[in-house]
Amino acid sequence: MKTKTQTSLKAEFEPAVPNIRALRRRQNELEQRLKGGTLEQAVDFFNRFGHYARPGVTTTELANEYLSDLEGHYVTMAYVRYCAHKIGCFVKALPGQIDQILPMQIDTYLQALNKTPRVKNDSRAVLVAFFHFAQQKGCLPYSMPHAASLSNKFVRSRNMMSPAIMKSTCFAISNH
Repeated sequence: MKTKTQTSLKAEFEPAVPNIRALRRRQNELEQRLKGGTLEQAVDFFNRFGHYARPGVTTTELANEYLSDLEGHYVTMAYVRYCAHKIGCFVKALPGQIDQILPMQIDTYLQALNKTPRVKNDSRAVLVAFFHFAQQKGCLPYSMPHAASLSNKFVRSRNMMSPAIMKSTCFAISNH
């Protein structure tokens, strides 16, 4: 004959069995998603660095936070408006999570501006500052370079004369 204590203990542990199975399935799923290392190393990494991370932050949220932070520093309102324009155009072009943006997406965005290399590099500099801010706020990891720093700088193409044209030009000038 079972006592009341034995019956209540059995009833207490029976619902835990499906939970253990669900936990085991979840562990297997996480191990499959892990690209390198062990699950223990991933947990150690998260415990060391993850509590500072803010995954899933969108560019819109971060842009509002960045511009309000800029206003708190000793910068002119003209510079804040300039950054708001540059970052606003970027956010419209690439909405979504900031940690999902790739360097080639930034390069494509900057190429599409149809501006001079100087304007593109100025826009790139504002984006680099924006991505540094994202690193400071924990939206991007410090351990690897962010997408804006890996994007290409632009140089102005120079119209060079071919040697034959240069020779004929020099000859025409010397005959005058």
